[in-house]
Amino acid sequence: MALLPFVFTGQSRREVGRRAGDLRRRLREDARDPAQLAAELMATATAGPYRAVVLSRGGNDLREKLGALAAERRAPEVVEGKARDSPRVAFVFPPLRSEYPAMGMDLPFFHSPFRRQMQTCETTLSRFVEWSLEDVLDGKPGTPPFNRLDVSQPVLFAVSVALAELWCSCGVEPDAVLGHSVGEIAAAVSCGALTLAEAGRVATTWGRSSMRLEGTGEMISLPLSAAATEKRISPWAGRLSLAALNAPSWTAVAGDDRATEELLETLAEDGVHGRAMGIGAPGHSPLMAPVHDWFTADLGRLSPRTGTAPFYSAVAGDRAEPTGLTADYWSANLQRPVRFEAAVRALLRDGYDIFVEVGPRPVLTAALEEVIGGGNAIAIRTLEQGERASFLTSLAQAFALGVEVSWPQTWATGPAPPRAAEALVPEGEALLELVLAEAAAMRGKGPPTPIDPDRPFKDLGFDSAAAVDLRNALNRRFDLTLPATLAFDHPTPRDVARKVRVELEGGGSGERTPPLPSEIDDLDLTALVDLTLRDGG
Repeated sequence: MALLPFVFTGQSRREVGRRAGDLRRRLREDARDPAQLAAELMATATAGPYRAVVLSRGGNDLREKLGALAAERRAPEVVEGKARDSPRVAFVFPPLRSEYPAMGMDLPFFHSPFRRQMQTCETTLSRFVEWSLEDVLDGKPGTPPFNRLDVSQPVLFAVSVALAELWCSCGVEPDAVLGHSVGEIAAAVSCGALTLAEAGRVATTWGRSSMRLEGTGEMISLPLSAAATEKRISPWAGRLSLAALNAPSWTAVAGDDRATEELLETLAEDGVHGRAMGIGAPGHSPLMAPVHDWFTADLGRLSPRTGTAPFYSAVAGDRAEPTGLTADYWSANLQRPVRFEAAVRALLRDGYDIFVEVGPRPVLTAALEEVIGGGNAIAIRTLEQGERASFLTSLAQAFALGVEVSWPQTWATGPAPPRAAEALVPEGEALLELVLAEAAAMRGKGPPTPIDPDRPFKDLGFDSAAAVDLRNALNRRFDLTLPATLAFDHPTPRDVARKVRVELEGGGSGERTPPLPSEIDDLDLTALVDLTLRDGG
């Protein structure tokens, strides 16, 4: 059964408890489905300052939790609080090593905004990489190693962007954004400073640049202040440098392999437990300077814009102008320390009081809480690894603090469908858009250009090789076995999109859809089959 949010509001904590108690008593005689009850509560909730959300699947579990709320007792999956007058939300995007295999793969089954955005990111990244985002997350044989820098960075970027879209779809939009290290790329998308395509190019170029120095150094996380860290690394001047200032008692160091090993050994002798981060490169240090020319040349020109929300830079440690997010900025990001603590303090100074860590698991929440200290601000995670209902809990926390939430009507947390491709079927026109994006990428080596969905592939400049490439790309994306004659049998992008939907929904009969005579193109059917056989299709 679905886990549902049962929402209560009132002018006082006592009123909220009374309403919970009333519903508990009604449940003895009310035979309605729990989803109907949850929807009724959402529809009738007022803007009272006291708020509570009971997360339950109904039945005895719901009655027990309602009883706890009525009696003002703490209970699991019961979130309550007093709404703030004007909460200001900052999205905070995490760095590498917040990722893990299959992260978010349960979400596509149940949260369509996340699913759609992951599909869009898949299409965007396909312009720059030769692997499939979904296949990497699925761990399919033949995909590159998940933790390889040119893979993990774009994958984390895509998941973070999709999680931000999930929050926004529930009415929680950022009043400001901040990213830590590679998290700044997702932050730039979230505030509208970069397009998804521009940011995807930054993420993949960043990963490839780091790969050029893979094996030459490492990053170490230390439970030390910046001053203590500077003192510790002084014997290795020029070989070690401060790479991140995360919180008053949390820093990071980057340097060459031997120097980082020696530092860890020295710290262990003194009872200080540092931890190698497994990055494999001396990120955020001057040792990254050798890749500057290559990085900026490969990245090319960006056109950053003002955006829709303030951008707080972990390079500057303060609010920064989004139009400055050029290639030089991203190259500097690789070479300079992350001033995360300073950027968080700038957000606090400017009145932001709800910090949402938009990532697959919380790695910055502890740092946020340490910087906040005894202040009024609150840090909220998005997901907790292994907890499929954690986003709903996080949404409830935001609501209890006064953030206005657009509650979806149902929340499914049951078993996942057997095929990932079924779970990732885009809705409405989204599927056609994905087919058009794939077709645009296949039409030539230059940047994808708009395609008319109703023009025959022949008129769009497709030859047999491009048609087979399109068919192969769609097969990889949706885990299908579309025929070699796809573009011959379905001569326009809209026809292909219809065919893909039929197959994804299990309605394929193997029959061809004969094109109208005026739409038949000159694609060579024999060449299509020959090319497919050559490629092992």
